[in-house]
Amino acid sequence: MIKDYRFQKNEKIILYEKGKISQISLNDIFYIKTEAGITIIHKTNKQKIIISKNLKILEVEYNFEEKSLIRINRNEIINCAYVKEISFNKKEIILENDEKHKISRNNCKKIKSIFYQKKS
Repeated sequence: MIKDYRFQKNEKIILYEKGKISQISLNDIFYIKTEAGITIIHKTNKQKIIISKNLKILEVEYNFEEKSLIRINRNEIINCAYVKEISFNKKEIILENDEKHKISRNNCKKIKSIFYQKKS
């Protein structure tokens, strides 16, 4: 099932960090990853934005799942618009830049329901 993610072009999130305000289009977010308590937003233009909010707060505050950004494991949220391939056997998602990201066992069912379409 191919979903339409064009709405992301007009959707933006505003990040407040250390006296700086950044406005980012959802379309520009490739994935978000937390490492050692620091959250890094990886953009499609290979730039990174580092913020100190944890992933759960961002996920709830911006209602990411409704905007097609889904949590695939404890440390990562990916933008569904950039998913190239999903392997449920290997429990991994491959993004359009060929990066592989592990899917946690707990999130497999949720991801299947988002991407899987039953044949009629």
